[in-house]
Amino acid sequence: MSAIKEKSRQNFEAGDFLIKNNFYAASIHCFYYSCIQLLKFILINNYNKSEVEIDREAIDSKKGFHNWLINFFYNAHKEINDKHSTIIHQKLFKLKKYRVESDYKNVGVTYSKSITAKNISSEILLLLKEDYEL
Repeated sequence: MSAIKEKSRQNFEAGDFLIKNNFYAASIHCFYYSCIQLLKFILINNYNKSEVEIDREAIDSKKGFHNWLINFFYNAHKEINDKHSTIIHQKLFKLKKYRVESDYKNVGVTYSKSITAKNISSEILLLLKEDYEL
């Protein structure tokens, strides 16, 4: 198994563990990165991009790595499943917003928000696994 794919799986499981132990902010971080890591895995394995190419294109875009990755994937995935591409794109930006709030903002993170992040992540991962037969 690919290391990045395994990290994605581990981050999702870690998010679950963190919720069960009342670490809600940290769980959102894990759910978000689980999705980002699977996107990167798909770009490497299904779109034949090297990590060096991914990093260079993200830097050249001047949009930040995560924004570049989400938007690049959205455009590439449209050819596989346009409907899922749109759903994933919207949910990733929502999950990213939750992650930014939980990591950087001076706000509390509730059990409810953590569960919402888990559900969003689950939906994204399910669509990716379905569309790319993972």
